[in-house]
Amino acid sequence: LGVGRVAALAVHELAAVRTAALVMLSRLSETERPPSLLFDLLDSQWSDTRAGAMRILTQTRDWSQADLEQWTALFDSPRSDVQQFAVDLLREHGDGIDALKLISRLVEHPQRRVRSIALEQIERRLPDGEEALQMALPCLRAALLDTWPSRLDKRRAINVLAARGILDAAQGALAAGLLDELLSTAGKVDFQRILTAAAELRVRWPELGGRVRVRQPEETAR
Repeated sequence: LGVGRVAALAVHELAAVRTAALVMLSRLSETERPPSLLFDLLDSQWSDTRAGAMRILTQTRDWSQADLEQWTALFDSPRSDVQQFAVDLLREHGDGIDALKLISRLVEHPQRRVRSIALEQIERRLPDGEEALQMALPCLRAALLDTWPSRLDKRRAINVLAARGILDAAQGALAAGLLDELLSTAGKVDFQRILTAAAELRVRWPELGGRVRVRQPEETAR
C-alpha cells in the first residue's frame, strides 16, 4: 500500500482499520510520511485518528525546529483536542520560535483557549519596547473585557501592563491608557488591582495624564 492509501484507511469508518493504519504510519520514516499528511489527519472527525496523529507527531517531530506556519495550523484547528495539543507542545518546545511573530499570530485569535496561551507567551516572552506592547494590547484588552473571564488571564493582563509600564514613559503611556479605559467596567476586585497599577504608573511617570491622578509630595505638603 502507498502512504496515501494508508492515510485514507486512517479515517475509515471501522475503528480497527483506523488503528491498523495508524500503526503502519507510525513505522514509516519522516521522508516516507510527510508531516502534511499527519496534519491532514488532525482534521479527522474521528478522535482516535486525531490522537494517533498527535502521538506520531510528538514522537517523530523536532518541534523546536517547526516553522511558524505549522504552529499556526495547530492553533487554527477547530478541534479543542488539537488546540490543547498545540498548547502543550508550545509550553515544552516553544522557546525556539520567534516570540514576536508567534504572539502577533495568536493575540487576536477568536478562541479563548488560544488567547490564554497568547497571554502566557506575552507574560513570559514579549520582546522589549513600545512596539511589542502596542501589538499585545488587543489581547490584554480582550482578557480584561471578556464576558466570561478567566481570573488567571485577568491577573496576567494587569501584571503585564504594570510591569511593562514601569520600564519607560512610552510603555507607561500605553499601559496607563488601557488601565484607565478599564476602570469604568471593572468589577470590585479587578477595580482595585487596576487602580493600584494605574496609580503606580503615575508615581513613576508624573507627567501622564488620564483619569487617575496621584498627588505628589509637594502638593500634599501645601
